Amino acid sequence: MSAFDEIEIGRRDALGAYHFEPAEADAFARRFDPLVLVSSDDDAPLVSPWHVAAAFMPLNVAFQAKADLFRFGPSPGVSDLVWHRPVLQGETLRYSQTTTAKRRTARLAGWGLLTTHVEARDEADELVFSMTGRVLVRTD
Repeated sequence: MSAFDEIEIGRRDALGAYHFEPAEADAFARRFDPLVLVSSDDDAPLVSPWHVAAAFMPLNVAFQAKADLFRFGPSPGVSDLVWHRPVLQGETLRYSQTTTAKRRTARLAGWGLLTTHVEARDEADELVFSMTGRVLVRTD
């Protein structure tokens, strides 16, 4: 049985926390999302929604490298991105992902497609961000 076969639907992995330091949030916004530099209603500086989405990747890569469970390939992308509320600079979010589906690919021998539901929650455990992720995983 391969590591792919052992992947359980419903498996939830806590990937870790990401703290949005104001200087880093400003640098990200200036480089990738200058429109976010407009303040929220209460004048608290906001984090770019794209920064909230991008923060998932280093946490996921570090978790997968440490766990060393599967051999990952490229990702065909993400979908269903939802920002449930704005994130303020200085906030810390906890990211997790849950396996929702898997299947062997018909055209790529030795590869399977893994689908996950990604969430980011604030310190009050309120859902702040979610998306669907997909990644190719070796099946041999």
